[in-house]
Amino acid sequence: IRGGSVHTYKDGQGRHWFSLKASLWQLEPGKPLDFLRPDWAVDQNIKCFTSDRNGNLWIGTLGYGLRKINPKRKAFHIGAPDNSIWRVWRSPQGAYFWRKLTEIYTYDPKAGIHDKLSFPTLGNAWKRDMAFDQDGTTWLLSTDKNTLVETFAAYDTKGNLKQQHQFDINASYYSLLKRARDGNFWITEAGTSLSCFDTRSNQIKRFDYSHLFGEK
Repeated sequence: IRGGSVHTYKDGQGRHWFSLKASLWQLEPGKPLDFLRPDWAVDQNIKCFTSDRNGNLWIGTLGYGLRKINPKRKAFHIGAPDNSIWRVWRSPQGAYFWRKLTEIYTYDPKAGIHDKLSFPTLGNAWKRDMAFDQDGTTWLLSTDKNTLVETFAAYDTKGNLKQQHQFDINASYYSLLKRARDGNFWITEAGTSLSCFDTRSNQIKRFDYSHLFGEK
């Protein structure tokens, strides 16, 4: 697919979504994808997704804030205007967060208020991505701005540091952090590598797939 940013997302209700530029489709078995007829035409290009327990979709845009879509009611709302949203998250406890390039903010959708989230143990670091456990633990991937070393840290619900690990991979603004069914975390890197953090051994393993692209 040429000419735009492509994203796929599975929401909390098991629905699958596909976006191209500012267009959004709900994918269903047996339903053809008509590029001329999106289910939603958002006013700005789509950057990232998350969803809430009510089935709403929260969409991040670059420079134009958040968009909330209620697929059942066909409702559309705008939040956090004039901000570039690189990531958007909703914790199991119902808290919202978004990332503006390298900093993470809390977000209150009812009040429309956002505040910068502080991680005192990190110092001067680029925040990359977050993941959440059901008990409220927050996992954060970051990169030190001076040493370029990655830190993978876990915080409790009060923001206290539970554990922290450092390793040298090639994380970027686009790196994603995903937890697998076995409890391990997968991290996408810049270039042709994937990293896996083993939560049992606290070790990082890197996998290179450059051969798939004809690289030696």
